Amino acid sequence: RMRALGNLQESKNFQNKELLRQQEELEARRTRLENNLHELMRNFQFRTNPDREIFKLFNLVLAEISGNGRQINESRLNTLSDALQNHYMFYDATYRSKRELWQATGKGEDSMRRYEDRRAVVDSVRLQVFNLEFNLKRIHEIQEEMAKNKNSH
Repeated sequence: RMRALGNLQESKNFQNKELLRQQEELEARRTRLENNLHELMRNFQFRTNPDREIFKLFNLVLAEISGNGRQINESRLNTLSDALQNHYMFYDATYRSKRELWQATGKGEDSMRRYEDRRAVVDSVRLQVFNLEFNLKRIHEIQEEMAKNKNSH
């Protein structure tokens, strides 16, 4: 029975080490995502003229990222993610209609290219926010699993 308990403990220790390793990887990835987001935001701001609401959300999220303890309000991040998705869909739809017009008439190529560029910028920001969202969720799952392992001795 003692050996079984020892094996169980060893297995838990191994599990926790693995979870810790995963958490460290995720934290490093989170830092990269957050740094990228600052860079992307500058690009986004100048190239796509986002509406004020998205801009406000973005600045709040960036302030939380830079703030002490990096406590991100996840429902705000989620709202930003949804807003960016809608923003992207707008640019995508506009780009498609401009492209059709250009293909039909040969006119409006510059306008089409501008929207194509904006769509790409919004898309990269949207994916980055989505990745950050997913990353934070995974970090919480790992922390919960580690807490569960700790409490089940």
